[in-house]
Amino acid sequence: MKSALLITLLGLSFLNASAQVTQISSNTSLQLLAPISNNKAILLETSFNTLWVTDATAGGTFKLADTLVYSGAGGLLNGHYIFAASSPTFGAELWITDGTIAGTRLVKDINPGKPDADPQDDFVLLNGFLYFSASTPGEGREIWRTNGTEAGTMLLKDLVPGPGGSALKGRYDLFSNGSYLLFSSIADATTGYELWRSDGTDAGTFLLKDINPNGASSSPSAFQLYNNMVLFWAETAAEGRELWRTDGTVAGTQLVKDIRTGPASSINTGFPMPTISVLYPFNNRLLFSADDGVAGEEIWTTDGTANGTYLLKDINPGPDRSYVTLPTSVAMNGKLYF
Repeated sequence: MKSALLITLLGLSFLNASAQVTQISSNTSLQLLAPISNNKAILLETSFNTLWVTDATAGGTFKLADTLVYSGAGGLLNGHYIFAASSPTFGAELWITDGTIAGTRLVKDINPGKPDADPQDDFVLLNGFLYFSASTPGEGREIWRTNGTEAGTMLLKDLVPGPGGSALKGRYDLFSNGSYLLFSSIADATTGYELWRSDGTDAGTFLLKDINPNGASSSPSAFQLYNNMVLFWAETAAEGRELWRTDGTVAGTQLVKDIRTGPASSINTGFPMPTISVLYPFNNRLLFSADDGVAGEEIWTTDGTANGTYLLKDINPGPDRSYVTLPTSVAMNGKLYF
């Protein structure tokens, strides 16, 4: 629904027409992936996972490549869309497009030949590079970076030396605050998935804090920038999965509040329905769903401090959850509708 609406709005902004909606394609499988300029957007044909482009005209809406199958990950860089896709010749590798057929090309065959490098994990931007994960026989799955050129596509650091890999696909939770990266990774048998920091260099990539020590994982996730700090969820044996914050230093990485006191978690990670762990910015605060063990899963708010983290309203009174869905909310005139 949102993709269809965005495509419609995109078309209306490009066309010099008033009070008119124009159908630009009869393909009902098209969804918006990313606008790459003021008058061009990349689309995904969901029925075949192929990429299209549109300039909001019928003639300017077409498929970019017949043999590429989009792998579900990509990011914007300097007016280009860099993405993971499979092809008969190279397997699942790193590609780039400027929205033209001629400008859609392989960036680098990271795992040479038909074997897959399978680029994944968010494609976040830092200092002119997109960061993602990829797999090779020599290093396993590790973090890579690219500036859209073959020479500028390289391994960031082999965190676990050799073919073992430092995380499973999709487990890095890569995040950029514009100054450095945060992510979840393992290093060796003594640490689980823990909080790492990187400035985009080998030397500047290091374990920031072993939040859940003794080989267990804190699995930091859902990073959100807020007032010069980053808030996220992490798990410890003593507090369960709770809200944490970091300013990029060891001392500044600390628990915000043990919302559900003791080892039980305030967000449900499994049955019967996992909590949507998004930290949603609104009116200079963050909103989220949590369960304190008394009111059930309800809407909470935080300013990044223990005293400023509290239940906003027990919408469904008592221990039952209210099923708040903040990611689909709409802000309008200083109010949030959800």
